[in-house]
Amino acid sequence: MANTIFSVNQSRIFEGPGRFCYNWWLPGAGAQTIVDGSTPPQLVPPVSPPVYQTSHAYSIDDQFSDTTNIQRVVDPGTSQSSGAPTWNTQLFGLTTDTGGVTYMNLGPIGGTFLGATEGAMEVDIQDDTADVSADQFRAPLLRFAVDCKASITVDLLQTELDFIARGLAASQYSTGTNSLYPTGAQAYEAITFGGVNSPFVPKVCLVAIMQKPGWSAPSKSHIVTLYGASVGKQGIKMSAQLKKANVYKVKFDGLTVASRADYDQIGQWVNQT
Repeated sequence: MANTIFSVNQSRIFEGPGRFCYNWWLPGAGAQTIVDGSTPPQLVPPVSPPVYQTSHAYSIDDQFSDTTNIQRVVDPGTSQSSGAPTWNTQLFGLTTDTGGVTYMNLGPIGGTFLGATEGAMEVDIQDDTADVSADQFRAPLLRFAVDCKASITVDLLQTELDFIARGLAASQYSTGTNSLYPTGAQAYEAITFGGVNSPFVPKVCLVAIMQKPGWSAPSKSHIVTLYGASVGKQGIKMSAQLKKANVYKVKFDGLTVASRADYDQIGQWVNQT
């Protein structure tokens, strides 16, 4: 009989760095986030991505293509009866159609890889349970789930304000030129943030891809998807120094997408075997 203590499945061991994709397509019921077999793996969009529909009953967190950006429903209802509204093109900008449905612009279709990272990309899933006990018995009679938390945390090196805006709860990103700056340095990007009239915190689909070593034709990965994630409460802190590149940490917490089936409302973890 073989000694199983020393049996090691090397294909189950993987290393970083992980790749982090912001604002991907929300997988449909029973579907998975798809990647190709290249190295590093690339995300594969759905065959028939959803598009805006008139006179359609939209639920909160539904998302679709407006042909340029992904829009997510933040105030549900039945969409207008003809044509499409004039979409707000600002990142996290809101659009309300004549039917009273409000949508948030989550940014360009195709997802955004948020650049170079430092250190580990952390996927953290925490389950909390509670016991039902009776005095007549030594052990609990029943245990049920009371909480489930999931998050993805990453340290980002690149300091494009477009990326930084995605780590803030109430911000908008814009670009332009300012003739008051010196010639050759008049183009700029900017984020503005804060305000009592910005109650809808961005809620986006995030994907963490962790390729397993030893697989290249095709590659194989762990693929962790948070269906609707929001930035955490720690904010963003940046510093500038000579001896070390700036790093800022962003944490995205998984939120519930209530329209999905029970046991499938926060995210999924797929391992290509």
